[in-house]
Amino acid sequence: MRISILIVTKKYSERELFSSWDHLALDEEIMFEVIVAEGCNPSTQRNELANVARGEYLLFFDEDSEPDFKILLEYLEVIKNFPEAAIFGGPSLLKTKSNNLHQILNKFFSSYLGIGPFKSRYNSLGSVRITNEKELILSNLLIKKDYFTKSGGFDHGLYPGEENDYIKRQKGNPIIYNPLAVVYRFPRETLKDFFNQMYSYGKGRAKHLGWSTAELIFLLPAIYAIYFTTLFTLPFLFQFESLKLLYLPILIYFFSIIVISALEFHTNIFLVLASALCFAFGHFFYGLGVLFGLCKYRILPRGFRGDKKLENLKIFQLKDFNSLRN
Repeated sequence: MRISILIVTKKYSERELFSSWDHLALDEEIMFEVIVAEGCNPSTQRNELANVARGEYLLFFDEDSEPDFKILLEYLEVIKNFPEAAIFGGPSLLKTKSNNLHQILNKFFSSYLGIGPFKSRYNSLGSVRITNEKELILSNLLIKKDYFTKSGGFDHGLYPGEENDYIKRQKGNPIIYNPLAVVYRFPRETLKDFFNQMYSYGKGRAKHLGWSTAELIFLLPAIYAIYFTTLFTLPFLFQFESLKLLYLPILIYFFSIIVISALEFHTNIFLVLASALCFAFGHFFYGLGVLFGLCKYRILPRGFRGDKKLENLKIFQLKDFNSLRN
């Protein structure tokens, strides 16, 4: 089996990419190449990488993905067990430094209250199973090349979240989640980066948000963002006494995230409060991103959207199939 590992980056620097490819455990059936695309539109970069890849399978990583040494063996196993499947994925586990923010963000991304049905993207949960787009993440996604090409690849106008749209478009064939096929990544380094991340995720989701019952859950953060903002403006317009009942839902919400934080950080009051605030503002900025995305991509005409075009694409081969296997 030949696997093409495909990575996108804004500016290529081998020192900033995971480069210890010789540590990957291999079977006699496995060979792999590693290709990087530099550019400004990740969706199009990935499509271009798929075009030049020579493997039977395409394994998409982000530039900060650090694959577990057994990841290729794990994918080989599920390919054998599900020969009819063409899309596979595993979790992107968060590493932590001795950093309070990293501990908090690890809790946020690993809890259902933090990210809802996406929890399995950041946790190695359960056993190998048939799944859907909510459990798979593009920093660790394997797709059969022929299938990817025939199904049209990623929508170049969708980022982040192009994998969600792509997987939702696939009908009929099973989609497989393997909790043991893992990569590792660090969370964001600052609160500003985290809030920008959540805003970007929300905006990306809005680009292809459907109106089915299963999709309506993504409107909850948008409603929360409106509600949160409204609560801080109404007291300037009305007497507080007449607004008491409006504050009940957010009090219940804050109580819930404080309890979740306390279960994780116990008697460390600083971490408990800081964690609760990260939950509250993480959800707020995600909801804000959904609102902005709905306005920009569903209301404004296409000419006003400012979609990025791919410029200055450069492709680098880090490893080819003929390299010595260690």
